[in-house]
Amino acid sequence: MFYEVLRAQLGSGIAVGDACAAVAVVGVSPQMTAVARAAAAAETEGRGAVEGLADTGWFPPEDVRLLRVAQRSAALHEALGDLKAADEGRLGILATVVRPNGYQLLLLALALFGGSQIGDFMASSLGEERVQGNRSIVVSRAIRDYAPPALAGLGVLAAVVAFGTSQWRGPARRLLAGFDGVHRARVGIAFASLAARLTERGASDVEVLDAAEDAFGRGGFVGAGIAEVRREVAAGAAIENAVPGRLLPREYAAMLKALVPGGERELYPRGYRTVAEVQESVLRGRLTAAQGMVRTFALVGAAGLIGFIVPGIYALAGSLMTELQ
Repeated sequence: MFYEVLRAQLGSGIAVGDACAAVAVVGVSPQMTAVARAAAAAETEGRGAVEGLADTGWFPPEDVRLLRVAQRSAALHEALGDLKAADEGRLGILATVVRPNGYQLLLLALALFGGSQIGDFMASSLGEERVQGNRSIVVSRAIRDYAPPALAGLGVLAAVVAFGTSQWRGPARRLLAGFDGVHRARVGIAFASLAARLTERGASDVEVLDAAEDAFGRGGFVGAGIAEVRREVAAGAAIENAVPGRLLPREYAAMLKALVPGGERELYPRGYRTVAEVQESVLRGRLTAAQGMVRTFALVGAAGLIGFIVPGIYALAGSLMTELQ
């Protein structure tokens, strides 16, 4: 909401300090008032409104870094619009695959939890000797014994993947082959979008790389890629020949090269923007397909578990009734 309000004010020609001061006075919410007041104060002090936003600690570090770059290049209005759109349509496994399937995954979790309890409940109610060999009890106890360590293992794997995609380079990166594509695509989209905005304002390749370093941070996988591209550009290479496998996946770097024949500077903004849009479209399609697969897995898993356990419970009840008769 803050991004949209501030973007609309800047688009009307209001200075950023005055815009933030106005938001602080209106008091849309306590949080927005505090944010706007901090930004206005930092602008008055000469530090820049973005530093005030950073001081609050409520903005993602990557947003703050991008806004710093935009503030220096007088592109704050456009950057706020980009960040609002990115926040609404953020592409990632959690945001695009897991969160929309929250209900289905909760249903699967409840089915697993209920299934894990049935065995002990039936044993305590009917006696251990009566439930021996019943298939539902066997499955229930298998879930009870193996589901917790399996979930812990998945948590560890997710942590390793999250760390590895941001930090690992070289041969170690190959261990992430099944997970690396999403991260590389997101890096490529962010870099191409930033480069399009800056080259549109006449930025050189070195200035684009400087801004990317400021926006995405130093160190780690992206920082190392920026450093390698910078060395090749300094040695005289065209940036489209230096970015493959570093800041852009190789197929999209080839697309950029085709879009800027002869390295004509006026072609770069549209070239970068096209590359960003195509990457985003492809990534969204892949994540949407993954979302459907997760939904199907969760629903089929829950239904299959219930469909397997319930008949076994009925069979157990039927045998008990036969004994009583």
